[in-house]
Order: sequence, then C-alpha cells, then structure tokens
Amino acid sequence: GTISLIEHQGKGSVPLGTLYEQELDNLLTTYPKIFEVSNFAMSKKDTFSQLTPESIRGTQLLFKAVLEEAKNACADALVIAINPKHFSFYRLLGFEKFGEEKIYPFVNAPAVALLYDVNKKGSYNTFFGA
Repeated sequence: GTISLIEHQGKGSVPLGTLYEQELDNLLTTYPKIFEVSNFAMSKKDTFSQLTPESIRGTQLLFKAVLEEAKNACADALVIAINPKHFSFYRLLGFEKFGEEKIYPFVNAPAVALLYDVNKKGSYNTFFGA
C-alpha cells in the first residue's frame, strides 16, 4: 500500500481544500496544525470490498506510520476526503465526519470529509485496536 501526508499551510495547500476550504478554516481554531492523508491505495487483493482481518490490519499498519509521522510533526488533526461508501471502514480507524457529502470533480464521484483528532485520549488505541 501507499499513503501520503500533506501539511495544511493555508488556502489551496491540500487537495481536500478544493471542496472543503471553509470547513478546514473552521477546524483551525481547534486544530491549528492539520495534515491531509492523501493518495491512499492498497493492492487489489486488499480492497475495501474485502474487509478481512488481514486487510484491516494491513491498513492499520499503514495508518500507524502516518500517525507516528503526524505526531513527530506535532499535528493536531488528520483530515481525509473519501467516497462515502467507505465511511464505515474509516470509522473503524477512528475518523469522524466534519463535512457534508459533495461531488469531487477530479474523480466525478461523491466525497465526504473526515477528521482524526491526533491528541484525543485513546486515539492511538482506536487506530490499532490495542
């Protein structure tokens, strides 16, 4: 799998901002340092359509690296835009909705914005089921 972490540095600095700039601005009062999780992809055998213990664990390990990097960068929150049909999976990782469903023109598909509070007590355990 692969995944990227992009620091929000103002208007237009993260891909999610093309749809959710106002919502991101609203988050900055609570979460001054935000990073977007982007370009998340898993091998075809580990797709979201096959939620097996192995695919969930593989994804948790990928997100573990992202979370550790975010903590090293003193991030307050992670955000991500996903297709709403995958929300239940991201909820397992501890993400919560912060934006309404919109059409993402780049992929011509619905998107919803999610937030992960890096400093939330127990967040590490939520991410890894510990």
